Amino acid sequence: MTQNRPPTNTFDETPRSRCEFYRRVCSLPTVIDPVTGRITMRAGLVGAVMMPTDLAHRVKTRLDVRGVAPLPIIGHPRAAMWTFLVRADIRPITDPEQVARLWEARVVVIREGDIALPSPASDPLMVRTWVSPAISAFRPSGAVISRMCRGVPTSRAWAMNRGGRSPCPDEPDIHLTIQFSSIRMDFVACLTAALVFVCEVAARRPGTVAVDSRCCAGFPRLPCERLYLLP
Repeated sequence: MTQNRPPTNTFDETPRSRCEFYRRVCSLPTVIDPVTGRITMRAGLVGAVMMPTDLAHRVKTRLDVRGVAPLPIIGHPRAAMWTFLVRADIRPITDPEQVARLWEARVVVIREGDIALPSPASDPLMVRTWVSPAISAFRPSGAVISRMCRGVPTSRAWAMNRGGRSPCPDEPDIHLTIQFSSIRMDFVACLTAALVFVCEVAARRPGTVAVDSRCCAGFPRLPCERLYLLP
């Protein structure tokens, strides 16, 4: 049996043909920006779970052992993150401890908003690429992948991000204090990422966030900070 794969001939493939492949073969509700060639889809029937590559490798290995395939996984080389496209069966997480655990593990669950997919349009910065391409309408359970991610030890997750360098060294760092019910978390982020993050928290209301341009030393950097800078 022959599997469908995205076209590989770079001379023949265009953003429009790739978008059509996503829609026809993978049942992804994609749209294309006719100016930039950027391909996106609205989260809804399809969701996503984003995580650091080291955690993603472990999650993928567990899924491979279970025979869960094919796995559509998008890589973000500059941010060292992977995104699993999943079925939208993830219920809202209301337990503050579970929310905090995902944050500390640098896991982002995408249940709404736009999801950008790899496009054959010019991408010199390698913002996103396929680690494991979407070749069918199959997606793994988002709820299962979310549960797998919560097993990461908190101390390891914090150690991965503490003392890291700013992705925008010319910008000042901002101290972010995030409050989930009775749980408080403190991070720092460059100014641009902090502004985008504050807007997202205000829109989604998972908690509250306070900002301070002072006292930034000693705090870990915001999980997925680089992703708040991507187009």
